[in-house]
Amino acid sequence: MLESSKKFVNVENLWIGYRVSKLWSIGHLNIDIIKGVSFSINQGECYGLVGESGSGKTTILKSFIGLVKPYKGTIYI
Repeated sequence: MLESSKKFVNVENLWIGYRVSKLWSIGHLNIDIIKGVSFSINQGECYGLVGESGSGKTTILKSFIGLVKPYKGTIYI
């Protein structure tokens, strides 16, 4: 990496989950969707986010704009 490159996006240890109601019983179940994702994108670089259907691509992007709040980790933009 060049010394002059600056981080444009930095994601560290991102964890996102949802709390859902259990069927046929009282209580809730926590489901982890994104588990410990870390990456950085430097200014001027271009990346693609690929994966199978339901793998969390849209969830990660929604966390960038604040529609989904991670319960652990940091996002710097």
